[in-house]
Amino acid sequence: MINHFAFLKKEKNLKLLSFLGVCFNIYALLFEITYCILMALEINILDIFAIILLVSWIYNICITFFIGFESEKHYIWKLSELYLILTILSPLFMLLGNFLISASYYQIEISLYSILSYFGFFSLSICGFIVNYYMLISIQGNKDLKYKKSTTKSYSKKRSFTCKTFLILGFLYSLSVIDGSSNYAAGVLASAAQVSLGLFFAFIAFLLFLIKTKPDKIRLIFYSSIGIFTIITCLLPLFAINSTIIQANLEFENAFGSDWDEEIESAQPFFLDSPYSISKYLLGESPKKCEIIKDVLYYEGEGVELYFDAYIPLSSNLPGNNSVLISIHGGGWGLADKGFTNKIQNNKYFAAQGYVVFDIQYGLKNSMPFGLITPENVKGDFTIDDMVRHVGIFTKYLANYSLDYNANLDSVFLTGGSSGGQLACATAFAQHHPSYSSLFSQALTIKGIIPLYPANGIATSILDISGSEDLVQPELLVNQSSPPCLVIHGGSDGIVDPSISLTLKNRYLQYNNTNIVRILLPFAGHVLDYYFTGVYNQACLYYMERFLYLFH
Repeated sequence: MINHFAFLKKEKNLKLLSFLGVCFNIYALLFEITYCILMALEINILDIFAIILLVSWIYNICITFFIGFESEKHYIWKLSELYLILTILSPLFMLLGNFLISASYYQIEISLYSILSYFGFFSLSICGFIVNYYMLISIQGNKDLKYKKSTTKSYSKKRSFTCKTFLILGFLYSLSVIDGSSNYAAGVLASAAQVSLGLFFAFIAFLLFLIKTKPDKIRLIFYSSIGIFTIITCLLPLFAINSTIIQANLEFENAFGSDWDEEIESAQPFFLDSPYSISKYLLGESPKKCEIIKDVLYYEGEGVELYFDAYIPLSSNLPGNNSVLISIHGGGWGLADKGFTNKIQNNKYFAAQGYVVFDIQYGLKNSMPFGLITPENVKGDFTIDDMVRHVGIFTKYLANYSLDYNANLDSVFLTGGSSGGQLACATAFAQHHPSYSSLFSQALTIKGIIPLYPANGIATSILDISGSEDLVQPELLVNQSSPPCLVIHGGSDGIVDPSISLTLKNRYLQYNNTNIVRILLPFAGHVLDYYFTGVYNQACLYYMERFLYLFH
């Protein structure tokens, strides 16, 4: 039955390996069912169980490659092929399903997209069980059904080009993860590092498929080398997370004192237990519950209509104490929107902790491509000054209608990613500046800002969007009384260079203002927080929730 490896030629060894495979996959299915139940009940599960799940998937890959593909039984060979195909597709279904869940307002959408996630992780374990079960029962002296050699040749022709193409793309991705900050294209590719574990399985499958097409020795060595390099690179974000946590904790101690974590003890039951959970990464997490009020008009004029969404806590007895969190979407000041492109599940998450979250629109510079994700009502020919003014108009609206949302104006935070991070900085620093204070309501007390990979200075230098120098580069407005700041950036961000956030931190320190933490996430590209249970967004949530509670 097996053409090589003496160990695998012995029937009792094959039986044992197949039996272990059956047991592994039964465990995997039980774990997945249990996790879904506990997730619905908002009960955490230890990562050790998810690690065993990962081991079962890797074990299945080894079984299909070394035993299933060498079988002369046609149906076992086809089942093995199916498993490797699912190894490529299932993680993508999981990732896509979890992303769509995180970008959905309503439970009916979430339930629909959950089907994608469920298919992703259940299909691997079910198929793995079937492969191992049929190998187990077929080992005992049955007459082998040989497949035609022409099938192998046909298989090689159909699959070889695809596998080579994806392995080369994987190699380019690996280079971008290692040094994504070197250029724009690399920075875009490096953004995929937040879903690196899913890519890990996909590239293993592509490499094994290519090996089975039996390329010549030189091609085999070449593609095996870049494949192994890519597979190892996919694990770098996981390997680096522990050192990142250590460094982030040191940053918090330096900024807020060695006993900073003692001040949040009472709120710990509401917080993440750790900055990273493999279970959540693999199988997702149910969105938190809150009240959502969509599409409230706060400004009409200049050819635009600007709306916001409000995420309101279901209880007043929560750590956030109805503090306000204003979320400003990114998109290069010329595209994107509130809602789908601005991390709905993150907004729900913080609302469930007691923060009243406002996800706002502002007028854009209508010069960017990909307009399908940008509504017509926000498009215009606006400058950075106009966009800051629009945010200011929202603050005045909020001051007049705060009671409608039970919003605590004495405790306000601003956050945003990329261009949204730049506008969050500009708003926070300009509120009390003599040149700009009239743009904003002084009824709001800004307690802190959380700019994520803030695109300070880029609007005029790269995109030719005009604006006042100190609003385009809001770090110029920093002084000794600037609000506490948590800035998070990816080390491989080729779109917004990591040096920009370092400049912001140094500007704080220049004024002896130590209330700033800069967390640099190694191997992370741009938009590092858009996959809710990704390796980087979990770390973002972990430190954001603690920062918010420290200063709310």
